[in-house]
Parts: sequence; C-alpha cells; structure tokens
Amino acid sequence: MFEFERPSIIVKESCGVSEIPVVRRNGADGQITVKWKTRSKSAIDGKDFVGGEGLVRFDHGEVRKCIEIPVIDDQETEKDENFEVTLLEASSGATIGRTKRTVVTIVNDDGEFCRLFFNLISVELASLRRFRYD
Repeated sequence: MFEFERPSIIVKESCGVSEIPVVRRNGADGQITVKWKTRSKSAIDGKDFVGGEGLVRFDHGEVRKCIEIPVIDDQETEKDENFEVTLLEASSGATIGRTKRTVVTIVNDDGEFCRLFFNLISVELASLRRFRYD
C-alpha cells in the first residue's frame, strides 16, 4: 500500500523545491511505480509552482521516496498559497492508501530579508546617534 506520509506539508516560497514524501506500508517487496498528479488551488501551476504528473519508483526494499515539485519564488509579497498532489494508481496490483492526497502550502517569505536588513540598520543608526556630538 502506498500513501503520502502526511496529509499536508508547509514549505517556504524560497525553498526552491518542495519534497513530498510517499511511503510504502505493509511490506517492501518488488519494484513498484506510483502515478501522481498536481492540481492548482490558490497556488497556480506555472506561476507559484511547476506542476504536472509523473511516476515515483520504489525499488525492492525501499519504503520512502519523495516527489519533488519546484516552487517559484516570485519576490512578491502575497498571501500563503497551496496546491494539491494526488496519488492516482500503483503498478503490479499495489494499492493506494487512505492518504492519497496532500496539500502543499507555500508560505510567503518575500520581504523577510528586507525587514531584517532594515531592522538592523535602524538599530545601528540608533547606536550611532548616541555618539553624535552637536
């Protein structure tokens, strides 16, 4: 039986690639492929992530693999967004478990560096003002 490790995942927009774990339960015999597909929700394929469909291959003895979905860092301040990944079918008579969908939430971290930088500058300016002679 194959399913997602968790029903939801949170990634930062700047992560580059979201890694979505798929697990094999109740044994690890044989080579099996599992078909998956993404679906846009508030995150849009081609704008916020690079979606599509594909196969994840489990070799004999493997019990955990990751689907890698590229995340697009657009440098725009926006609300957190999400998309869905679904496991569709498995080869060789293997089954898909209860957690066949996972929601990936892309947390906006644009502007974080800027806020930290300006906070640091403000602290430095405040420190320098103490040494100012009029």
